[in-house]
Amino acid sequence: MSEDETKILDTKLLQQILVKLETMDARLQFVEEKIRQRGFDTKPIWEQALAEIMEVNQRVAMIDRKLNVFSSDMLTLRAEQLEIQERLRKLEPHKMRPVFKPLVNQTNHLASLNTELSMCQSISPID
Repeated sequence: MSEDETKILDTKLLQQILVKLETMDARLQFVEEKIRQRGFDTKPIWEQALAEIMEVNQRVAMIDRKLNVFSSDMLTLRAEQLEIQERLRKLEPHKMRPVFKPLVNQTNHLASLNTELSMCQSISPID
């Protein structure tokens, strides 16, 4: 091959390479533009999703506060209930003794009086 032919081949090859590079550059620019467009397309979606996430976080925080208040109230009520039960337990034995013991004594006394009355009725009167 002569030097002229080599130069022609080199020029052709160089031109093909340049055409391919230009084609690749155009395709790359197209892809970059699509990526930019899609980035802007998804921005409102992400902003809306972020707003919804923030709203959910606020709701969870509110529920958490309400649960804390509820738990505190329940613990307070339970403590008061236990205190009342303890006071009642202390009062019941004192309350029971005076009320039921006299009743038992009175019942026994009535039974003995009833027995004596029966015995008296069984005795015939003296004429």
